[in-house]
Amino acid sequence: MSKAPLLRNIGIDSTEHFFGNFKDTGNAVLTRLRANVTAPELRKVLRTWSVTEAAPMIGRSLPWLREHDEGTPVDPETGRKVYTLARINELRDQLGTRFCRPEGSESIIMPVSNFKGGVGKTTTVIHLAQKLALDGMRVLVVDFDSQASCTFALGSYIPDIELDEDDTIAPALIESRELITRSIRATYFTGIDLIPANLSIQDLELSLPNPELNNHAAMGPAAARLKYALDLVKHNYDVVLIDCGPNMGTLTTNALVAANALLVPIPPATYDLGSFVMFTSSLNDIFKQLKTPLQFFRILLSKHTNTVKANEIDSLIRKIYGEYVMSNAMYTTVEIEKASSEMGTIYETQKARSNRETYMRALSCMNSVNDEIINDIKYLWQRQADAAGGS
Repeated sequence: MSKAPLLRNIGIDSTEHFFGNFKDTGNAVLTRLRANVTAPELRKVLRTWSVTEAAPMIGRSLPWLREHDEGTPVDPETGRKVYTLARINELRDQLGTRFCRPEGSESIIMPVSNFKGGVGKTTTVIHLAQKLALDGMRVLVVDFDSQASCTFALGSYIPDIELDEDDTIAPALIESRELITRSIRATYFTGIDLIPANLSIQDLELSLPNPELNNHAAMGPAAARLKYALDLVKHNYDVVLIDCGPNMGTLTTNALVAANALLVPIPPATYDLGSFVMFTSSLNDIFKQLKTPLQFFRILLSKHTNTVKANEIDSLIRKIYGEYVMSNAMYTTVEIEKASSEMGTIYETQKARSNRETYMRALSCMNSVNDEIINDIKYLWQRQADAAGGS
């Protein structure tokens, strides 16, 4: 005779209170996690660089920098110069070594998008934004995902506690495009600004397509709202990166209408390849109506495990999509996972979380991916500048 099972909670009676408690408890945990990471300032602070690290960033030799740089402060404990990214950019500007987007070239507006979640979109956006900023460029990150991971990582906000709808892109898409300036916030990372998100932006998926709610008479076509808003501020930035949600909703459509570039991360796995094929069908429908070119399009093999099966799908994707697949892949590494668990990135790491060799491999992998994108963008800018000069 079988025993009766022990009674346990497998259902919910008062669902409203149950999930409300889950929300409150979860937000309290996020607040504590942030406090642990950001103590004692209670905000994220960008790392500093030694003179050995700063010299190649500035574009001068180590002996030259030691001899000629008299304005950088010295750490009273170590007696060594400590370089902030702001100071590095100041020296770059003084010496003429900072990259300047060529006259006649256009700001890049690049959604990072895919149908599926969990493919590495946010990781890609954050690391690419930081690498651009480390190279001295001006970056705007637009968080278009109601999960608001970019907002949590770059802004260090608890999105649904410290932000409301007026802090997001929503007012610029529904009320007036000029309100985009009000939603832009500086981040702790020199050179990166952020338009944050929280759960409220999912309401835009309902209100934007509805002529009775979207202020159509004053604002025009719903799908072009982000484009109109970015037209007012894009000249302030070299690159605008848009972290899209895992769908092809109204917000993602707005991002694609505004775009002149597109980056699609795909893990080399069968289901992810299948999802991408569906995604291209939706892209076909959108661009059939837009009839606008993309000046940059790349597929990034993301979350690459380097297993036999992953390498098989890697080869298949490269065979199908050819030169549009980036040469470098973003491999899964312990250092990147550990950095993410501490609200950080590989570029913010002051000391290796495991060992230096492992860290340097992860950094080299991330640099290879981002440098390939950045070099392609620089090539595009130069081609635009040459065309503008010859016109």
